[in-house]
Amino acid sequence: MTERPRAVADPVRTMAEAFRTAAASDSESRLKSLYALGGGHAEVRIAGRQLAERITRAFCHLEASERGAALSSLTIHLWDNRETGVPAPFQYLRDAFHRTWPFGRMVLASSRDESVIGLQSHEAATVLDRRTGQIVGCVSAHDRLSLFEIGKPLQPLLFAWHSDHDVVPIHAGLVARGGDGVLLGGAGGSGKSTTSLMCAHGGFDYLGDDYIGLPSANGGGEFQAHSFYNSTWLTPEHLQRFPWLGPHRLEGTPEDDKKLVLLSDVFPDRLARQATVRALALPRVAGTPGTSFRRASSAEAVLRLAPSSILQLPFISAPQALERVTELAHRVPTYWLDLGRDLEEIPRRVDDLLADAMSH
Repeated sequence: MTERPRAVADPVRTMAEAFRTAAASDSESRLKSLYALGGGHAEVRIAGRQLAERITRAFCHLEASERGAALSSLTIHLWDNRETGVPAPFQYLRDAFHRTWPFGRMVLASSRDESVIGLQSHEAATVLDRRTGQIVGCVSAHDRLSLFEIGKPLQPLLFAWHSDHDVVPIHAGLVARGGDGVLLGGAGGSGKSTTSLMCAHGGFDYLGDDYIGLPSANGGGEFQAHSFYNSTWLTPEHLQRFPWLGPHRLEGTPEDDKKLVLLSDVFPDRLARQATVRALALPRVAGTPGTSFRRASSAEAVLRLAPSSILQLPFISAPQALERVTELAHRVPTYWLDLGRDLEEIPRRVDDLLADAMSH
């Protein structure tokens, strides 16, 4: 982690002024789109038509026609340097923030009190004012975005905003029937993506296979979980197991060991914004001919779900995440889901698991 004096005193204001210049050069950017985010809403305005088409694909299923009764709101203003001719007002976040540190192939930044945070890649720089709910950023060119930026746009910043509004990002998948959901928890390689994708293929609604937004229980004691993105990442081996996804894969650079698939291109009618969590399932690869399930303890569920939800994300309160996972595990039925070799059987067993949970 690096700390240094700042050359840019107010990165959000500086970015916002540059965005206004970019927006003035692009009449289409005056059109705003509204998205439902974790029980709140976001107004998104993008200067650069091709950037707008590219960067919103992973959350296009969250587009809304009206605000509803949402209490929390976010504004997202982005512009394309090449399309508008307006460059980013500073080259590096390190010139505008108290400290910076690596985040995969990117860089994170924060003010001293973390009220303003930033995300920078080779081709984009974006900042979030957590006090006002404003994200503003610049992309050098829409066709230079990485697979991560296409499949999980603005992820650390959006997750921080959700967490600030009591919607905790949980490392899990979620599928649903008629609004009744099964949360699929576990670390990478546990089978939650396989289960989520096979269930979507089998007619379930899909809300995600990597991260889900989980607020506290409502007045009726139920958890209304929220979708973040409709994207999934697949290794070449996975693509062989799911041949129906192959034609929709997006290629990245030679450094990308996984391919990106946006499920809005595959089954747009099976993407849901939210679902009530009726069961918590813990997939694991059993290697048996068929798939089966049995009850798990709340403690087993917390141990399986909490570590990756707490340790992998920046700007997320670990106590808040642990409390949310623990609360969920003690309020809904929990199960081990032992995945067999017959993938086509998985959605049928998840249907049975959901029916069992709702019978209690």
